[in-house]
Amino acid sequence: MVLGAVNSKNGVKVRLTDERWNHIITSHLEINPQGHKRILNAIGDPEVIFKGDVGELLAVCKLPRKRMWIVVAY
Repeated sequence: MVLGAVNSKNGVKVRLTDERWNHIITSHLEINPQGHKRILNAIGDPEVIFKGDVGELLAVCKLPRKRMWIVVAY
């Protein structure tokens, strides 16, 4: 099941499935289990995008009121 989808700044449509979301929240305990929209927002409106090591892009977004950053590979 698809939890949500967003177009990245470079025009790539990214879908977040429940399988990937379960992987994220079990591997990254600092992520709020109800926060999948924040992940999609990071892809759709990042502060910066970096190139990864193996062809992926990394969308980076600062969390409001915290000293934490979200880095989403897609």
